[in-house]
Amino acid sequence: MTKATLKRLSFLLILGLISCNPEESSIREKTFYDLETVIQNEIDWLSEHKPTVKKSVRINDETEELSTNDIDWKKELEIIIQSDLNKAAYKLSYNETDSLNKISYKIKEGEKLPVASLDIWKNKNGTISRIASVHITDNYLYSSTKNIVAEFSKGHLAYYDIKGYQQLFVGTKKSFDITGFIDNKGSLKD
Repeated sequence: MTKATLKRLSFLLILGLISCNPEESSIREKTFYDLETVIQNEIDWLSEHKPTVKKSVRINDETEELSTNDIDWKKELEIIIQSDLNKAAYKLSYNETDSLNKISYKIKEGEKLPVASLDIWKNKNGTISRIASVHITDNYLYSSTKNIVAEFSKGHLAYYDIKGYQQLFVGTKKSFDITGFIDNKGSLKD
């Protein structure tokens, strides 16, 4: 697979992931942890500092790896923003468990929303250290599962992994795994 093919596959996969979840109104009441603002701030920081990313994309049995600092972070992290629960339709649909260093949201029994769970770990100083979410869509046209993990170091994204599968009702099941290791060493000030 060439770099151009990898970019096309990544774009098509991300486009497919995004297109299956309609956007909500931009005016949102913040009932849950404000994940969208945190990730948007990180997108802005990454776009400005352009760290090198070692990225691996696997679709079924084909894998491509590359190292680049040319990433559209808004598209790359859109699936993590979709984990934000501050949407009007979600307001009464999740149970919350909050401890000293972790907030967990689990969808209530009988609810049919794409985000099945969201866990946010925080350091002692209150900054995010890890995010994990599970997205499940199952209807007569489309079925997919996405397991998303993002890890932070010194307040910035250091690693992300999006894995799962997607299947259209007329197609074959396609599994995928997108992993990125971000080299922020040149961008971070100790």
